[in-house]
Amino acid sequence: MPAPFPTDSEPQCYISNMAVQESYRRNGLAKSLLRQAHRIGRWWGYEDVYLHFDKGNKGAEKLYRSAGYLPTGDTSKPSPFTIGPERVLMSRPLVTEDETT
Repeated sequence: MPAPFPTDSEPQCYISNMAVQESYRRNGLAKSLLRQAHRIGRWWGYEDVYLHFDKGNKGAEKLYRSAGYLPTGDTSKPSPFTIGPERVLMSRPLVTEDETT
């Protein structure tokens, strides 16, 4: 998606604010949502996809790693202008249509 401000950077495929209600967790819904987001990203012509998760959220980290995401090394530290914990940026390639995740 285009940046919300003027930039010369290329748009990136980014998954934002994905959440599953607690009572529906551990049923494969989050993996299904990721698979659909990957399909859409490929359809839009992107080669990679990015997302953030809150540092210390072991459940989210486990889910994203199981779907092929790896940390990029970049983190978002809280600043006077942001609310919330430090976040970790992860990415993965958007490969063939026949992938399972």
